[in-house]
Amino acid sequence: MALSTCRFRLAAAEVYSPQQVLRLCTHLHRAFVAKDQEQLRVLGGAVVPMLHLLRPSEVSMTLNHFAHLKVLDANLWQPISDALPGVFVDPDCKALGLAANAYARASLKHDAALAFIADSAQTLAAEGELEVRNVAMLVNCYSKFRVRDHSLMGAMAGQLTKQANLLNEVDLATVANGFARLGIQDNRLFEALRLPMLHAMERFSIQNLAMLANAFARFERRDEELLGHVARELHQRSQRTGQPISVKFLPSIVHAFAMKLGFCPPEFVRVVEFSLPR
Repeated sequence: MALSTCRFRLAAAEVYSPQQVLRLCTHLHRAFVAKDQEQLRVLGGAVVPMLHLLRPSEVSMTLNHFAHLKVLDANLWQPISDALPGVFVDPDCKALGLAANAYARASLKHDAALAFIADSAQTLAAEGELEVRNVAMLVNCYSKFRVRDHSLMGAMAGQLTKQANLLNEVDLATVANGFARLGIQDNRLFEALRLPMLHAMERFSIQNLAMLANAFARFERRDEELLGHVARELHQRSQRTGQPISVKFLPSIVHAFAMKLGFCPPEFVRVVEFSLPR
């Protein structure tokens, strides 16, 4: 074991005073970077009694580190989630987005915490203080838990419609899929997303393309130009790599194009024929 690692592991046994909160957060981040689950658990236990001293960004960081390393212990998540409305004082959009992302990644639904995040997000939206990257994380979280909050999603749609050109390819697919999962159709939003989607077509992953097809199918939006580009991109990817579309995505793509939309352009037919088992 390296000396630096030994020194770091000794930190797990430290008793942190209120004046050492920053040191504690630094050690927690190091444990995350080192992918040390056990160290993260120990340090998380030291964080809980000091929650009132942490900034919202530090609380969000802590939850995200837990979620990414699958540290899902109830004795950590429950007290932090219960305390969230009291310790999230004037959270910014990044803190809210990261907290929502943490709950979604961990698949842990805490109603009070999610309600507080939703209320805070709407307040920031009304002030024009939400960034679209964080909006995408919020949409993903609430759609994953099937929280059909029309007020929240309306506020998110308003922000996204004004800044759709700032979304990257992952966010575009996430937003479209999120609204589709909730069955909340916003025509202005999808019109705003359309051109950025066309521009991002070559950057979408196969999963992203499948998400787009399914989102448009759920709303029965037969946009032949955009869906034609999706089919063409799928076909070109399979031809370029010599690999069929994964069975993880092919059934949902076929269902979206052929069954829900009744739209089967030549590139779609070719990629399905190429991808079917022989």
